[in-house]
Amino acid sequence: MFAKVFQQIFDSSIAENYRYRHIFMDMLVLADPDGGIDMTLEAIARRTNVPVDELREAITALSLPDASSRTQEFEGRRLVPIDAKRSWGWRVVSYGHYRAIRDEETRRQYQRDYYVERKAKKSLKKQIRTARDGNPQATMLPRAPNEP
Repeated sequence: MFAKVFQQIFDSSIAENYRYRHIFMDMLVLADPDGGIDMTLEAIARRTNVPVDELREAITALSLPDASSRTQEFEGRRLVPIDAKRSWGWRVVSYGHYRAIRDEETRRQYQRDYYVERKAKKSLKKQIRTARDGNPQATMLPRAPNEP
């Protein structure tokens, strides 16, 4: 899996503790498409090569309310338990929000490609229409490779 990580994470309130930020970024990568990390601490430790005690400390901190968080959903918590009856499994609160955001460059590139393709299609349609009307001024249409 992969996750979009925005540069603003370096300016967020968790940036004050690089270990928490690093572990949170690991959690983003481990999350499923809905932001769930349905794993035990031990499983996460094996995958990330982070000691269980450090994970426990970071997950506890990331699960606390944070008045400085940009997202005040769940009082600024970054992680919430998937099931209150278990001691493991978390959901990244803002995962869906950030996953849905297209970064500006990706959006611009999409629009550039879209308009180039649209312009090419319109031009081809115009050439076909002009050639079909028998206009002597019509632009010659490119021939297929096997066409005489």
